[in-house]
Amino acid sequence: RQKTGTRASLRGLHFTDPYTGWAVGRLDNPSGSVGVLLKTSDGGITWAQVGTNVMPGLNAVRFSDEKHGWVCGDGSDAFPTGLFVTADGGQTWDPVKGPRLPSCRGADALSAPKELLVAGAWGRLGSVGDAGYKEAELDPLAGRTVHAVACAKDAAFAACDGGAVLVSTDKGRRWGFANLG
Repeated sequence: RQKTGTRASLRGLHFTDPYTGWAVGRLDNPSGSVGVLLKTSDGGITWAQVGTNVMPGLNAVRFSDEKHGWVCGDGSDAFPTGLFVTADGGQTWDPVKGPRLPSCRGADALSAPKELLVAGAWGRLGSVGDAGYKEAELDPLAGRTVHAVACAKDAAFAACDGGAVLVSTDKGRRWGFANLG
């Protein structure tokens, strides 16, 4: 057990190497949530808080390399997508352009170093690239939340409420129900 210096609910973790890692989470209050972003450079022995009280509540963090990364969380009036990107190893974070999203819950880097697959509340699946957030085509999920995504060499997978698993073979552009039988 390691002390992080925060009482936040930590919800996402990603390491770019055995020493450098990121943890994200949220402090909830009656008016919404505040994002918490932590970084370690010593394998998790010590953690430093980055960007205090700037972002909305965060749920996921991913890096495709030591410089390119994303954090995902709740959409807000100030940050409609709830998505942020860095190209300088987390020194600065820029909001991603796009529509208001209720909450991004999971993320994984696609094969391209600057593209991220994101999943969230109310059946949201999409990708983030240079042009901002783009919604994917998928079969109706009847409002089910998509909690996690994982990218493999030739396919991407999404885990949803109600035991649903979705699969995409075109880098997250179109989705359908996976045949698990």
